[in-house]
Amino acid sequence: MQDGDTLVSSAQRFELGFFSPGKSKNRYLGIWYKQSPETVVWVANRNNPILDTNGSLVISDDGNLLLLNESKGTVWTLNISGKLENPVAQLLDNGNFIVKDNFSSNASESYLWQSFDFPTDILLPEMKLGWNLKAGFDRYLTAWRSADDPSLGDYTFKLEIDLLPEMVIYNRSEKFARTGPWNGAFFGGIPTKPNLLFEPIVVTNQDEYTYRYESFNNPIVMLLKVNNSGMIQWQIWNERSTGWDSVYFAPEDVCGHYGHCGPNSVCNIDETPICECLKGFVPNSQSNHTSFNGCVRDVSLNESMSLEECKAKCLNNCSCQAYINSNVTGGGSGCLVWFGDLVDIRKLVENRGTQDIFIRVPASELGTNSSSGTSTDNENKGSSKHIWIIVIPILSLAMVIVGIMIPYMRRKIRSKGEDLLSFDVGMGLDDDHAELTEAWDKWTSDRGLDLMDPVLEEAASRHILLRYVNIGLLCVQENAENRPSMSDVVSMLMNETATLSSPKQPAFAHIRSHADSKLSPGGGRPENCSVNDITVTIMEAR
Repeated sequence: MQDGDTLVSSAQRFELGFFSPGKSKNRYLGIWYKQSPETVVWVANRNNPILDTNGSLVISDDGNLLLLNESKGTVWTLNISGKLENPVAQLLDNGNFIVKDNFSSNASESYLWQSFDFPTDILLPEMKLGWNLKAGFDRYLTAWRSADDPSLGDYTFKLEIDLLPEMVIYNRSEKFARTGPWNGAFFGGIPTKPNLLFEPIVVTNQDEYTYRYESFNNPIVMLLKVNNSGMIQWQIWNERSTGWDSVYFAPEDVCGHYGHCGPNSVCNIDETPICECLKGFVPNSQSNHTSFNGCVRDVSLNESMSLEECKAKCLNNCSCQAYINSNVTGGGSGCLVWFGDLVDIRKLVENRGTQDIFIRVPASELGTNSSSGTSTDNENKGSSKHIWIIVIPILSLAMVIVGIMIPYMRRKIRSKGEDLLSFDVGMGLDDDHAELTEAWDKWTSDRGLDLMDPVLEEAASRHILLRYVNIGLLCVQENAENRPSMSDVVSMLMNETATLSSPKQPAFAHIRSHADSKLSPGGGRPENCSVNDITVTIMEAR
């Protein structure tokens, strides 16, 4: 096919050929709407233009497509592996340019190559953004450099899959805007409006993490485009005006720009100023009437907190490692919390007053003789220093992870006054044993997904659900040394690519229930049963 020739789809909707964008004289191979030739929806050699009108598109002896310049140098190729005996290149009515074997089926699975897998700046109906997990590649849009230059611009539009799927616009490597997470019906950060034009579709399974849209009325000609300013535009073709109408664009205003108001703030385009702090926060000291730089915690609010309020504040944040009163006078007041590592702790030789520090630790770190759970006395000075421990059993986190998939695992926590906290983390001593045994048997026979509630089938991919079961089983190992710490579990949940160790047979699996077990001679618990009670005693100083 020489420059000047074109390939048209059967229904005369799309056309493929050579073009020069805007004021440029460079030549590119592209696809456009036949009724709107200036609307180019795909470009082959966007970063490598042909400098004259002597380009050509040919099929090589091995079946590859080659885009050649005047000197027959290769400007662009498909790089299809293997030799094709009967290659066919075809432009479909949905705008997809495909290569297949002439005798293969027309199903998309038989395509050896398709332009839909290599989008430029426009997403057409039936195209997909996101990951093909089988083939291991990501599809995303990249804006043109300018109206005269289709080379790669600064803005990209991607489907992110860190936790929940969401669409993100990047300016190079920096987030520019985002849609908010997909909630099963729509992206949460986009203002909901009546949509009679198209249906958004997000697919998350073992084969793909993708977004696409389908028009409710197929004759409607529409497209989604990321322009060279980072704007996403939905456009439909207006037959009366023979032009494009913009029906939606994003971000709609500066509040749609990622982090416009800074941390701990709310952006409200209907207010002046548009940035305000969340309750309990005040403007950053660097903020002024011309530039808002986010918010920080209101120190005065923390200074008025009671110890119980400070405790609740710490326990409500999984990153909180410890807390104390910030002022010890008058019985104590204020709240000071630590996030991350506790650094630069030292033991004072001389008594210079005492203050309680409350440290969050996993139960697996506490033994019956743990020095962290006792107080130390300074008998010579007549005063004491003691440390209170907040115990968050690692098993309780396992319940959160596995509870939705293994409903028979349960936790009992009871309080025995201020001086004694007892955590009974047994699984139960009845039918729970048989059910945990069944769970372990299914895991070891590669049927771990049988533990999943059917409602989760569309909520997460298979490998993610199996990963959660793996983590949960690690948390209920017989030997406490084999159980991960709280921070380890959080890391496992946040980093889905981290390698997990294989769990061993968990505690309480393959233990007979009460009904089938013989009681010990003393009439107590069965001899072969272990309840794994953990008791932490906090002793008052003398």
